[in-house]
Amino acid sequence: TETGHNLGFGFLKYWQDNGGLERFGYPISEYRRELDPETGKTFMMQWFERARFEYHPENQKPYDILLGLLGKQIKGSNSTKIISLQSNSQFSSPETNLGLPPGVHSMLNIPFETGWSVATQNSDHPNYPTLITVEANITRAQSIFVLLQAGWALKIYEGKKIGSISLNFSSGKNVLVPLVLGMNIRDWSRNNPEAVNTISSPTVREGWRGVDSVGNVGGMDILTIEIPAEYNSATITTIQVLDESFTEAGSINPCIHLLAITAKYLS
Repeated sequence: TETGHNLGFGFLKYWQDNGGLERFGYPISEYRRELDPETGKTFMMQWFERARFEYHPENQKPYDILLGLLGKQIKGSNSTKIISLQSNSQFSSPETNLGLPPGVHSMLNIPFETGWSVATQNSDHPNYPTLITVEANITRAQSIFVLLQAGWALKIYEGKKIGSISLNFSSGKNVLVPLVLGMNIRDWSRNNPEAVNTISSPTVREGWRGVDSVGNVGGMDILTIEIPAEYNSATITTIQVLDESFTEAGSINPCIHLLAITAKYLS
């Protein structure tokens, strides 16, 4: 051929019968045995300018010659990782929240491990932390899903920034998301007329609604943080939640309830 490579294992006939030069271009390698990352098996393959041919003797003709799934191989597949809050939680054992028992639950098709929640400083617990640091160690992250709610989120604080979430990368860079009451975080209660119980940001959706032990209706929201493309190959080392109520709203209320974190990444 023009590139000095020979076609074998029926590749020439497939090339001729299915579009030839216009569709596949010239061969750019010899036929050789290679590992298919999709199946973990080795097959005879040959690379062309616009395709990879694979010989599958286990298939009946004409399906013994197949095209490699290059797009899927390059793009990769999405996996999820549940990030445990157990080492951060103030609880000695996982607790039921709004009728949701401890364990892994699917909310909007996202798995979360609930029960080990963490709360920041508030008037009931003034000694709780204002900074929560969660170990992450996630490479090639695409999205971070944070299950959260606020406490003591009264309407007098609506529109105030009460905190922020920082995704910290091994490169020293970070992605910072402000938490604004009524925009992307709201009170846990859904029936308290004095609390902020609505949100406006499309990045937040309700993941769970239930009833507490005394009959109050409440909810948990999922905040989605999309990772900018320039960080997709980096490693998120820690995820931090900073309570800024005192500096921004002039009070240790509202507080932030961090309920669960899950990451979506390219495997």
